[in-house]
Amino acid sequence: MEMNDVKAKLANVFGAAHLKKIAAVAALCATVTAGGAYMHMQQAEAHNAAKAQARAEAVRAEASQRGVVLIDETQVRAIAAETIGKSESELSYWEIKLKSRDRDKHRSDRTQDGAFNPVYKVECHAGNMEYELRIDAVTGQVLSSKSEVDDDVF
Repeated sequence: MEMNDVKAKLANVFGAAHLKKIAAVAALCATVTAGGAYMHMQQAEAHNAAKAQARAEAVRAEASQRGVVLIDETQVRAIAAETIGKSESELSYWEIKLKSRDRDKHRSDRTQDGAFNPVYKVECHAGNMEYELRIDAVTGQVLSSKSEVDDDVF
């Protein structure tokens, strides 16, 4: 008799009505978690964009104080497109950052440490190709370029 009671109680716990409620709660938890993760990612991206903007403004201010004229982003886009051999409309620019100096230690064209060498770091895509360029922000000279197949899976 006791075994039949246990089976009956388990049948009630794992009945269709209870399973639907459990599934609804699980779906709600997954939605809230995904929403929180997405919000966190958006906040991190906004924070990184604000930091990059602040750095770029600091570089522009230092250039102004030193009497150095920097090329603008429109010129950087044109230089990048010309270097890659595509039109600007074919490229999708993911990142154009103005930095105070190029931090690549293995580059032969680096000058002394602490020197003011503003550089644009450009990352763009065309089709399934990803391009990274470093462009001197004063002369517009392409300091380095790299291309690879964009095989990142999202």
